[in-house]
Amino acid sequence: GAELALTEARIPEDIPVGQLQDPFVKPLYPDVVGRDGSRTPMPWQATAVAAGFSNREDTWLPIPETHRSRAVDAQTQDPSSLLNTWRRMLHWRNRQPALMQGDCTILDTEEPIFAFIREAPQQRLLCMFNLSEETAYFELPEEMHPCLTATGANPAMKRNGDMLRLRGYGYFFGNLQPRTQPANSGSGKDLIEDRQERLEASCSSEACDAAKQEVTSAR
Repeated sequence: GAELALTEARIPEDIPVGQLQDPFVKPLYPDVVGRDGSRTPMPWQATAVAAGFSNREDTWLPIPETHRSRAVDAQTQDPSSLLNTWRRMLHWRNRQPALMQGDCTILDTEEPIFAFIREAPQQRLLCMFNLSEETAYFELPEEMHPCLTATGANPAMKRNGDMLRLRGYGYFFGNLQPRTQPANSGSGKDLIEDRQERLEASCSSEACDAAKQEVTSAR
């Protein structure tokens, strides 16, 4: 229920003591509250029987009334809901090569900023998070120039030049300049062709024919 911002069900307000299901907790309540508060049914439809989770009212655990307003159908109709925010961010993430397959480098930043760089051949992405409820600021150092704000992924951030302003629990994603590939880097095919060219330039005797044939076979 995290994508719906569901709160933990309260005992006994949302779950009467007589309806607790956690076998470990039953003999220990109220000294131990247990896990039932996090196991209530998923609310799919705000006004349906059992919030659309079942066609029976008497589900294994009761559904808190406060969860109905956060049901999937209600949040789907609200473009600014947390559920639709999750959907947009997942869609955005799936289009970022660095987030799908890139390496990760943790940056040395002061609290409450946590930042890292995800890097793939096609993309270097700066990922920054404010881990506090207070507004935090971060000035992009020179080695991060240029840094282009990633489109479609930064609603919680304001930028003034190199200064980032992240509201409480806000985040920032920025595209950094890709690293320059070494001059001798290339695909396996390129390296094989280069090796054959060097062999042909240096070998003319029958002693080199076997080496040339080996390279040709590798292609």
